[in-house]
Amino acid sequence: MSESPVSAEENRSPRKIILAALVVSRFATQPPAILTGLLLIDIGLTFGSSVGVTGQIRTASAMASVIFALLMGALSVRFNHKSLLMMGLLFLSISALGSGLASNFSMMLVLYSITGLGIAMATPMGLTLVGEHFSLEKRPSAIGWIMTGAAVSYLICAPAIGLIADFGGWRLAFLGFVLPICVLAFLLAAKGLPVTSEGSHSVISLGSYFEGFKRVFSNRSADACLVGTALSWSAWQAILLYSSSFYRQRFLVSTGFASVLLMGAAVCFTVGNLVSGRLTKRFGRKPFTVLSALFTGIFVISYTNVSNLWLSVVLSFLGSLFSGMRFTASNSLTLEQSPGYRGTMMSISTAADQAGAALGAAVGGLLLLLLNYEGMAADLNRDWACLAGCLNGNVIAALCRLGKAGDPRVRKAVEHLLSFQEPDGGWGCRSFGYHKRDKHSCFMGAICALEGLVEYTEHRGTKSVHRAVKNACEFLLMHRLYKADHHRWTIIKDDFTKRSAPWMVSYNILRALKVITRAGVADERMTDALHLLLAKRNSKGRWIREAPWPSATYSSFGSIGVEDKWVTLNALLILKRDNSRI
Repeated sequence: MSESPVSAEENRSPRKIILAALVVSRFATQPPAILTGLLLIDIGLTFGSSVGVTGQIRTASAMASVIFALLMGALSVRFNHKSLLMMGLLFLSISALGSGLASNFSMMLVLYSITGLGIAMATPMGLTLVGEHFSLEKRPSAIGWIMTGAAVSYLICAPAIGLIADFGGWRLAFLGFVLPICVLAFLLAAKGLPVTSEGSHSVISLGSYFEGFKRVFSNRSADACLVGTALSWSAWQAILLYSSSFYRQRFLVSTGFASVLLMGAAVCFTVGNLVSGRLTKRFGRKPFTVLSALFTGIFVISYTNVSNLWLSVVLSFLGSLFSGMRFTASNSLTLEQSPGYRGTMMSISTAADQAGAALGAAVGGLLLLLLNYEGMAADLNRDWACLAGCLNGNVIAALCRLGKAGDPRVRKAVEHLLSFQEPDGGWGCRSFGYHKRDKHSCFMGAICALEGLVEYTEHRGTKSVHRAVKNACEFLLMHRLYKADHHRWTIIKDDFTKRSAPWMVSYNILRALKVITRAGVADERMTDALHLLLAKRNSKGRWIREAPWPSATYSSFGSIGVEDKWVTLNALLILKRDNSRI
């Protein structure tokens, strides 16, 4: 199949309509990744999984895309390219609907993986149709606009998804935003793209299916393009997936600010796409692809290894700028490697894209699982207390009691606290080097964090905060507040049953009952702790102090073994909230 002017095709349907349909189609492939990158923490909290584990939905999607993209190399020879593009958009719609309705993490993993099938079909067919409907000299510009569609999606989708998620959670973002966009792209492709004879053959031999693969893999230049694509995507996709979580946890920025950073990166990426067409013509496809990839790598590595927020943002924006240039130049170069088998070439290129994406997501998730964010913080000079649930929770509680719950800095602290809640619902103190080998959270970290969130919900609070409170209460309740659930319900620590108040970071059943009842929880698993509390009430209806104040103070809070007003006050508050026990 030789290179042809394609002017007849251009006359059959206006080029602007064709380009608009292809741009919107590429736009529609991006919202799922934007949503999961921006709301990965929130999705993990819903299913009780860590950021590293939750990120593997992207790994599964990428692997599905790799496998199906290779199959597309054969399908593109047999079936019409427009039909394959529309089928890809249909898969994206199904995935958005299913992900938004997923009831557990396993279902989410399977349904989100369908996104990979949609990307494996829509992405290569969109670029293949450029070769069918645009002449050689116009293709770099057309590809630049299509890649701009992908970048503009970050500019539009990031703030929209953040706003919708704040209102109705990540599920509403899938169903009320991602799904309609995919359906719109499907309808526009159906109306705006003409049907061509390329890639549509009623009868074809088995050997012809594999001829395209043979032509591509026997071309050393094409092979080099594929390897370079996979390596570039490996680094870049890991940043796309984890960067929002990185900024939210490393620099304590809010979800809204993280979405603004995505918008800024999208603007830079868009500029890179638009200027790349001219620069590619000036310097040549191959030299400019190599040069832009080199600068992308330098800035991507740099921005994750600086401790200043604004310097990090500048470096990431520069990385986005050169990445936009690289995407356009690389796709333009790849498109011309096998002119007679563009569908196969671009399908294999998409497989290389997604293989790199899977590698980046998997390696990034593995590092998070092994090191957690505090492990990364050691290299980034993060403050040692940032990931201590006890200190963060106590500070939030104190500021809320002082009437500062509405302060943006308190909201930022709450979002940060939610960002490192453990899968079991509690919190740890790994910043201090504690609990590194524990398989469960720290009771002291959990009760302090829970108390801070309960105080916050009495003034403010979103669905994600209320969900975190519910999960934290469940962590304490599954231990009956003081018993080992895997060791025949033995008492975990004698100090847990001793009454003292006030508290700093200490844990006992008095504090646990006070916080849980204040959260409005009434559960049968509290019974043992309540009976123990009632059993220690004396004939005057008062309680004695059994443990000392856990820290040095300027004044005394009572003596051990005598009636204590602080202990008695908190015990009576508990019983008042739990009316059935009075």
